[in-house]
Amino acid sequence: MEPWEMEFWKDSRARVLEGEPLSRHTSFRIGGPATLVVPDSAEELSEILDGMRRAGGGGGFRLLGKGTNLLVSEKGLAEPVVKLSEKGFGGVRAEGTRIVAGAAAPLAKLLWAAAEEGLSGLEALAGIPGSVGGAVRMNAGGKELQIGRRVVEVEAVDPGGGSKRIGGRELSFGYRASSLSGSIVTEVRLELERSSSPDVRGRMREYLEAKRRSQPLGEPSAGCVFKNPAEIPAGRLIDELGMKGIRVGGARVSEKHANYIVSDGTASFADVVELIGTIRDRASVERGIRLELEIEIWE
Repeated sequence: MEPWEMEFWKDSRARVLEGEPLSRHTSFRIGGPATLVVPDSAEELSEILDGMRRAGGGGGFRLLGKGTNLLVSEKGLAEPVVKLSEKGFGGVRAEGTRIVAGAAAPLAKLLWAAAEEGLSGLEALAGIPGSVGGAVRMNAGGKELQIGRRVVEVEAVDPGGGSKRIGGRELSFGYRASSLSGSIVTEVRLELERSSSPDVRGRMREYLEAKRRSQPLGEPSAGCVFKNPAEIPAGRLIDELGMKGIRVGGARVSEKHANYIVSDGTASFADVVELIGTIRDRASVERGIRLELEIEIWE
């Protein structure tokens, strides 16, 4: 670390883990060391971001959620990585037909809290990993529901440390995208509908069981690797190209769902990147389709 960084972290109220292996924080279980900064409140987060900016380091940082759509190089990262603590940002509560969730709350926690309250509208998200904040920023979901449809208000901190509340017409969502990409989401409000707890739980279990049958939920991966192109779902395309089960080192295309690359526990960053490149090349040459990444790659 540079001298200015050493002095800044020394005075910070947030937890700072120097040389923290990011493999501990990604679902792929791949990733090298970085300085991990873990604020417990919006005030600590604002202080961290403002301090980085004023200290002269340019304010550059990476934002980490649950690491479920992320591939990180074993070389590690020069920039600090900010990860909101679940202790400070993991609460979930009901306000009438609305659910308010901290950005670091696991998405599953949000869904089960809604079920306990008999609030319907999120069941189709069952089985999707990650945090609430990450899900909202990338508008996670499937063909039946994308979470942005239920979001009515977001609290966030901008990269300079300023807090803001964004609601209604200021919010926009697209396919795996949102207008929140430049902000750090800290809290989300979602509008749901009255139902009964047993009915909501039952629908959640149905969605979860369907995903367990069709997706490799028990193996290390980063979820769907590619966005669906307009012509054909990415998984079907890769399957039709005969690429299920192909392997590079410890990484292979899942036999259950071809848009997943899974690790046998030994896959390296280079293994996964090479396999991604092989799939993209085949799709381009044989079908004339350019596959875009849905996962993030940090190196």
